[in-house]
Amino acid sequence: MAVTSKNISRTTLSTSSSTLYTTPMVTKTVITNISISNNNLSTSNVTLAINGYNLLPQIAVPASTMVSIDTKIVMDAYEALTGYASQYSNTIHVSGVEIV
Repeated sequence: MAVTSKNISRTTLSTSSSTLYTTPMVTKTVITNISISNNNLSTSNVTLAINGYNLLPQIAVPASTMVSIDTKIVMDAYEALTGYASQYSNTIHVSGVEIV
């Protein structure tokens, strides 16, 4: 069993749901940290889901701040992490490990 630290996703969130990461075949992924930065002048709401099930439903990120969440979320092969924000200029960084 190989365990590899992974930058799961590092991107700017769009205002419509898009796929941020899909676990490869024969792999499990463990999300260990989610950091969201709001670069706007007003609060932005961010939603993250795994296979359509809300992980963070409409979490409010205040203007010009960052929210960091330490967690242990297991994703099985082919599961997809999706997300969006209520406005542009929100960046997300998701870290974790892949287990093959």
